[in-house]
Amino acid sequence: MGIDTIHITTTRWRPLQRGGRVVPVAWRARRGGGLIFKTTEFTAIRNCWGYLLLNFSPQHLLGHVNNVHALNLDELRTAVRRLERILYACGLIVDLRGAAVSRLDVFCDVFPPMEVSHSMPRLEGVRIPFLNKKIVYSGLTSSTFYIRNRSREACVYDKGSELVEGQHLSPNVAEGMGYAPDRTARIEIRWKNTKTIRSVFQVSSLRDLLRSQSSLRKIATAYNHVAFNLFEALQVSPGLEFPPRTRNVPATHPKKEIKRKGGPAESMPLLISFEIHNPVRSDRMRLLPSRKARGPPPIPGCEGRGCPSFRDDHSDSQPIRERLG
Repeated sequence: MGIDTIHITTTRWRPLQRGGRVVPVAWRARRGGGLIFKTTEFTAIRNCWGYLLLNFSPQHLLGHVNNVHALNLDELRTAVRRLERILYACGLIVDLRGAAVSRLDVFCDVFPPMEVSHSMPRLEGVRIPFLNKKIVYSGLTSSTFYIRNRSREACVYDKGSELVEGQHLSPNVAEGMGYAPDRTARIEIRWKNTKTIRSVFQVSSLRDLLRSQSSLRKIATAYNHVAFNLFEALQVSPGLEFPPRTRNVPATHPKKEIKRKGGPAESMPLLISFEIHNPVRSDRMRLLPSRKARGPPPIPGCEGRGCPSFRDDHSDSQPIRERLG
């Protein structure tokens, strides 16, 4: 599992100036307004409102043109530093770490027991919560399955055929690497706007994404939740492992003395160690509101079991509330 493409958006950028002159950038006109600057490592789009949109592949920045290597956190940070140097050389100064992550594509390559083309009917019957639009694009040699909504998308396609048709690998080399055409399926999950990424991963900027390993664990957990039915349709089991987190929570009661045979008593705090397998925060799982129940005001002087009933069998039908008042 790895990150395929990252899209970021920022307003904190400016052209580089050397000797009092702005370094020219080879902008080209873009359809719908704005300018575009495209290289082999990244694509920069300057829209009509002055925002800079950057999309890049960390694997391409590190020289993995086949895009089949899963990068760890240190390699992702190295790719971002390299992108900063390339932007500076092109005449752009950009605050990359403070930019908002507007799209995130995560992939996983699997090897189903049957051909990928024969798995398309099974994929068309897959149901994923909140993804309701299914599309199948048929190419010359392979097909791509999409299931999406406005903010999220999952797609399955033949990665081996893509490498061979794009002339990234020869058929013999692709088969030797394990990416034979029609035998390798790539499952990509794409989160396509800033709001969705912030709510799912609690990631607002590229700095938050690269801060610690916990961000990558959240991405892996969300990916496994969405792609679980796709794995089942392809009849593969990649070994879904939800990363456990262990916390030591001190008990509220005082310390307890532990007596050992042949030694003095030791005083140590009682710690409760448990594993959290649920990625959802506990404060978001309340089924009932925390407001107090609404009802008539309590009867003054009547609390607990000593409170008499509302009717007295040895008196008239006057309510007990009126008699106590």
